[in-house]
Amino acid sequence: MKGSLSTDTVRWAGQAWIGPGIGIFHGRAGHQEWHHHQAHQISVGLDSPVSVETPLGIQTGAAIFIAAGLKHRISAGRVLSIYLDALSDEAPTMRGTEEARVVVIAPADVVAIIDMLRETGHTALQVRTGVRQALPTDSRSSLDKGD
Repeated sequence: MKGSLSTDTVRWAGQAWIGPGIGIFHGRAGHQEWHHHQAHQISVGLDSPVSVETPLGIQTGAAIFIAAGLKHRISAGRVLSIYLDALSDEAPTMRGTEEARVVVIAPADVVAIIDMLRETGHTALQVRTGVRQALPTDSRSSLDKGD
């Protein structure tokens, strides 16, 4: 299935942050083979839409949710990708399907996270708060009830 979302010569470049239950990547998405991981993934396109190819088809949008364990590959330019451990407090708020789906998160919603990644001295709690604020509104209300 060569070519549909292939970025054969583009390499991943950017910065990553890992904390308890959350990982973040900010940078340029590059070529990737089919893969899956044990974390839920939310990728926000910063300069173009994000496309994710799964065995069920292709979804394209400003932001995409990919359930943990789902075989996929993405195509995007500059992205902010948030990885939520399936056991984290935030993970249940993103339930609803085991497929990939478009979610409502705009690039402006993740600016605070990007700014934190550019600076030193932020705490895991500050990053977690930024992630919670970036999640879709219906997800945030679920988290607020659990706090």
